[in-house]
Amino acid sequence: HFNWANKPTKIKLFGQDLFSSGGKFLTITEGELDACYAFEAMGSKFPVVSVDSAGAAPGNCKDNYDWINSFETIVLAFDNDKPGAVAAAKVADLFPGKTKIVKFKQGCKDPCDYGPSGKAEFVQNWWRAEVPKVEGLIPSSQLIDAVISTPRPKCYDYPWAGLNDITAGWRL
Repeated sequence: HFNWANKPTKIKLFGQDLFSSGGKFLTITEGELDACYAFEAMGSKFPVVSVDSAGAAPGNCKDNYDWINSFETIVLAFDNDKPGAVAAAKVADLFPGKTKIVKFKQGCKDPCDYGPSGKAEFVQNWWRAEVPKVEGLIPSSQLIDAVISTPRPKCYDYPWAGLNDITAGWRL
Protein backbone atom coordinates (compact mmCIF):
# COMPACT_ATOMS: atom_id res chain seq x y z
CA HIS A 1 0.00 0.00 0.00
CA PHE A 2 1.21 3.48 -0.91
CA ASN A 3 0.00 6.38 1.22
CA TRP A 4 0.15 10.12 0.44
CA ALA A 5 0.24 12.94 2.97
CA ASN A 6 -1.38 15.35 0.47
CA LYS A 7 -3.13 14.79 -2.83
CA PRO A 8 -0.35 14.29 -5.41
CA THR A 9 -0.25 16.27 -8.64
CA LYS A 10 1.79 15.58 -11.77
CA ILE A 11 3.56 12.56 -10.32
CA LYS A 12 5.69 10.29 -12.47
CA LEU A 13 4.56 6.81 -13.35
CA PHE A 14 5.90 3.95 -11.24
CA GLY A 15 9.30 3.02 -12.71
CA GLN A 16 9.52 6.05 -15.01
CA ASP A 17 12.64 7.34 -13.30
CA LEU A 18 14.48 4.12 -14.29
CA PHE A 19 14.18 4.72 -18.05
CA SER A 20 15.16 7.55 -20.36
CA SER A 21 12.61 8.91 -22.79
CA GLY A 22 12.31 7.64 -26.34
CA GLY A 23 12.69 4.20 -27.77
CA LYS A 24 10.87 1.51 -29.70
CA PHE A 25 8.45 0.13 -27.08
CA LEU A 26 6.93 1.24 -23.78
CA THR A 27 4.62 -1.00 -21.76
CA ILE A 28 2.18 0.52 -19.28
CA THR A 29 0.56 -1.73 -16.69
CA GLU A 30 -2.05 -1.20 -14.00
CA GLY A 31 -0.13 -2.03 -10.85
CA GLU A 32 3.43 -1.88 -9.62
CA LEU A 33 3.89 -5.65 -9.30
CA ASP A 34 2.52 -6.13 -12.82
CA ALA A 35 5.15 -3.69 -14.10
CA CYS A 36 7.91 -5.64 -12.37
CA TYR A 37 6.58 -8.95 -13.73
CA ALA A 38 6.25 -7.63 -17.30
CA PHE A 39 9.73 -6.10 -17.24
CA GLU A 40 11.27 -9.37 -16.08
CA ALA A 41 9.18 -11.49 -18.48
CA MET A 42 10.26 -9.31 -21.42
CA GLY A 43 13.89 -9.97 -20.56
CA SER A 44 14.42 -6.43 -19.21
CA LYS A 45 14.71 -5.21 -22.82
CA PHE A 46 11.98 -2.55 -22.93
CA PRO A 47 10.77 0.03 -20.39
CA VAL A 48 7.73 -0.95 -18.32
CA VAL A 49 5.92 1.52 -16.07
CA SER A 50 2.68 1.50 -14.10
CA VAL A 51 -0.25 3.83 -13.52
CA ASP A 52 -1.77 4.17 -10.03
CA SER A 53 -5.09 2.53 -10.94
CA ALA A 54 -7.55 2.19 -13.82
CA GLY A 55 -9.44 5.30 -12.71
CA ALA A 56 -6.27 7.36 -12.48
CA ALA A 57 -4.70 6.02 -15.71
CA PRO A 58 -5.87 8.75 -18.12
CA GLY A 59 -4.79 11.49 -15.72
CA ASN A 60 -1.44 9.82 -15.00
CA CYS A 61 -0.77 9.51 -18.72
CA LYS A 62 -1.80 13.11 -19.42
CA ASP A 63 0.58 14.30 -16.70
CA ASN A 64 3.43 12.38 -18.37
CA TYR A 65 2.29 12.84 -21.98
CA ASP A 66 5.58 14.06 -23.44
CA TRP A 67 7.59 11.24 -21.92
CA ILE A 68 5.13 8.53 -22.99
CA ASN A 69 4.64 9.99 -26.46
CA SER A 70 8.41 9.88 -27.06
CA PHE A 71 8.12 6.10 -27.66
CA GLU A 72 7.22 4.63 -31.06
CA THR A 73 4.80 2.00 -29.73
CA ILE A 74 2.89 2.09 -26.44
CA VAL A 75 1.66 -1.32 -25.26
CA LEU A 76 -1.10 -1.24 -22.65
CA ALA A 77 -1.32 -4.24 -20.32
CA PHE A 78 -4.10 -3.05 -18.02
CA ASP A 79 -6.17 -5.46 -15.94
CA ASN A 80 -8.55 -7.75 -17.81
CA ASP A 81 -11.73 -6.29 -16.28
CA LYS A 82 -14.23 -3.57 -17.15
CA PRO A 83 -12.37 -0.68 -15.45
CA GLY A 84 -9.13 -1.82 -17.10
CA ALA A 85 -10.78 -1.96 -20.54
CA VAL A 86 -12.30 1.52 -20.10
CA ALA A 87 -8.97 2.93 -18.93
CA ALA A 88 -7.09 1.29 -21.82
CA ALA A 89 -9.52 2.81 -24.33
CA LYS A 90 -9.14 6.28 -22.79
CA VAL A 91 -5.33 6.06 -22.73
CA ALA A 92 -5.29 4.73 -26.31
CA ASP A 93 -7.26 7.82 -27.37
CA LEU A 94 -4.47 10.01 -25.95
CA PHE A 95 -1.88 8.39 -28.26
CA PRO A 96 -3.70 7.55 -31.51
CA GLY A 97 -1.80 5.33 -33.92
CA LYS A 98 0.80 4.40 -31.31
CA THR A 99 -1.06 2.15 -28.87
CA LYS A 100 -1.68 -1.57 -28.74
CA ILE A 101 -3.62 -3.46 -26.08
CA VAL A 102 -2.54 -6.84 -24.69
CA LYS A 103 -5.28 -9.47 -24.59
CA PHE A 104 -4.64 -11.82 -21.65
CA LYS A 105 -5.27 -15.54 -21.80
CA GLN A 106 -8.48 -16.91 -20.31
CA GLY A 107 -8.37 -16.83 -16.52
CA CYS A 108 -5.66 -14.16 -16.25
CA LYS A 109 -6.67 -10.77 -14.92
CA ASP A 110 -3.22 -9.16 -15.13
CA PRO A 111 0.40 -10.02 -16.02
CA CYS A 112 1.17 -11.48 -12.57
CA ASP A 113 -1.55 -14.10 -13.03
CA TYR A 114 0.62 -15.85 -15.64
CA GLY A 115 2.92 -16.93 -12.81
CA PRO A 116 6.57 -17.97 -12.99
CA SER A 117 5.99 -20.67 -15.61
CA GLY A 118 3.82 -18.48 -17.85
CA LYS A 119 6.34 -15.80 -18.77
CA ALA A 120 6.79 -17.12 -22.33
CA GLU A 121 3.02 -17.10 -22.84
CA PHE A 122 2.79 -13.53 -21.53
CA VAL A 123 5.53 -12.48 -23.96
CA GLN A 124 3.63 -14.12 -26.84
CA ASN A 125 0.47 -12.23 -25.89
CA TRP A 126 2.50 -9.02 -25.58
CA TRP A 127 3.81 -9.41 -29.14
CA ARG A 128 0.25 -10.14 -30.33
CA ALA A 129 -1.14 -6.97 -28.76
CA GLU A 130 -3.87 -5.50 -30.93
CA VAL A 131 -4.45 -2.00 -32.20
CA PRO A 132 -7.64 -0.72 -30.52
CA LYS A 133 -10.69 -0.64 -32.74
CA VAL A 134 -12.43 2.67 -33.29
CA GLU A 135 -16.22 2.50 -32.83
CA GLY A 136 -18.10 2.97 -36.10
CA LEU A 137 -15.00 2.68 -38.27
CA ILE A 138 -15.26 -0.02 -40.93
CA PRO A 139 -12.02 -1.40 -42.40
CA SER A 140 -11.66 -1.13 -46.16
CA SER A 141 -11.34 -4.92 -46.43
CA GLN A 142 -15.01 -5.16 -45.40
CA LEU A 143 -16.09 -2.49 -47.90
CA ILE A 144 -14.59 -3.93 -51.10
CA ASP A 145 -17.72 -5.92 -52.01
CA ALA A 146 -19.96 -2.88 -51.53
CA VAL A 147 -17.68 -0.74 -53.70
CA ILE A 148 -17.41 -3.31 -56.47
CA SER A 149 -21.14 -4.08 -56.54
CA THR A 150 -22.24 -0.42 -56.63
CA PRO A 151 -24.19 0.10 -59.85
CA ARG A 152 -22.60 2.43 -62.35
CA PRO A 153 -24.59 5.53 -63.32
CA LYS A 154 -26.58 5.23 -66.53
CA CYS A 155 -24.57 6.50 -69.44
CA TYR A 156 -25.55 7.47 -72.97
CA ASP A 157 -23.27 7.26 -75.95
CA TYR A 158 -22.13 10.32 -77.83
CA PRO A 159 -22.36 10.09 -81.58
CA TRP A 160 -18.52 10.04 -81.66
CA ALA A 161 -16.77 6.79 -80.76
CA GLY A 162 -13.51 8.52 -79.75
CA LEU A 163 -15.29 10.71 -77.21
CA ASN A 164 -17.11 7.67 -75.78
CA ASP A 165 -13.74 5.93 -75.32
CA ILE A 166 -12.38 8.89 -73.35
CA THR A 167 -15.44 9.76 -71.23
CA ALA A 168 -17.31 6.41 -71.08
CA GLY A 169 -20.36 8.27 -72.35
CA TRP A 170 -22.65 11.06 -71.23
CA ARG A 171 -24.05 10.87 -67.67
CA LEU A 172 -27.19 12.59 -66.52
